[in-house]
Amino acid sequence: MMSPATYNAKVDAAVRVQVELTKNCVDNPSAFPPPSPPDTLIRYAVDKHTKRMNDASGHANSKNLPHAPA
Repeated sequence: MMSPATYNAKVDAAVRVQVELTKNCVDNPSAFPPPSPPDTLIRYAVDKHTKRMNDASGHANSKNLPHAPA
C-alpha cells in the first residue's frame, strides 16, 4: 500500500500538470451563442391543500388549473 505522503505527491504532481495545461485558457462567453428558449413554456401551480406542484401550462393534462398570467 502507498504511503499518504507518496500518494499526496503524485496527486500534487498530476494537479500541477493539469493547471499548467490550462494556464492560458480564457473563458469567453461572447464566443458561445446565446441559449435558445424552449419551444414550449411550462408553467406550474402549487395546490394549496396538497402542496403538490401541478402543470398549469394549458396542456390537455393540466387538470383545469388556473393559468399564470403571461
